[in-house]
Formats: sequence, C-alpha cells, structure tokens
Amino acid sequence: DPRYYSFNVLNTEALHFYHSLGISSVTLSPEMNSSEIIRAAEKISDTDNKKAEYIYRGPITLMRMRYCLLSDGKCKQCKKMPSGSLTRRLSDLASKKFTVKSLGNDCHNILLSAPIERSKISHSKLIIRYNI
Repeated sequence: DPRYYSFNVLNTEALHFYHSLGISSVTLSPEMNSSEIIRAAEKISDTDNKKAEYIYRGPITLMRMRYCLLSDGKCKQCKKMPSGSLTRRLSDLASKKFTVKSLGNDCHNILLSAPIERSKISHSKLIIRYNI
C-alpha cells in the first residue's frame, strides 16, 4: 500500500542494523546494482529468518503529497474513486513524464518514477518485488 512510508537500505551495515531491530525484511535501494544486491544478500546469516527484497520491475514512489495535484483542491472527485484509479501525467522541463496517482478517500497523491527494469537475481535470501 503506497500510503505507508518506507525506506530503503544502501549498505550491509544498515541491513544488519534493521535486522537487529527485529525487522525481518528490508528493501534494498533501487540505486544498488546486481553485484551489490548479491553481496548484501550473502551477508545475511543462514541461521536468521531474515531477508532482503529488491525492486525488480515497476515505478518507484518519488513523493507523497497531501495537496491534490489532480484537482483545484475543491473537488470531491478523488473521494468518489477507488485508490489509484485517478491518474495524470506531469512533464518536467526536459519533457520527462511522471505519473501522479490519487490515493482515494483522503485526496493524497503519489508521484511515481518511470518504471525500472533489471535482471532477475536468484538468491535464497532475496525477495523479488514488483511495483505496480
């Protein structure tokens, strides 16, 4: 659910820190390449029931907004629609396109990156995550 706040992990020290707090799975940073992801997975002890997930395919949430970009702020359109069904595209100065989706009832929006795609990585300590 995109309404929950999330964080990602960029190094094995952070991975071990969050696992030591009892968090069983953390998301590895999308900025990591395949060899860095494998290296992080290899540092997870086989005796632990801990895992790391990596984003295999799909857009990444860049921003969550309380102000509705899809209306003038006065409409009730978002409240009538299921979460994620109201979508618009924004362009930056370089004509790069970004998707904005409503989160439904509360008129919050999320700004998404262009979808990423990477090679699948097989490792017993990795969970593959598909963003939709």
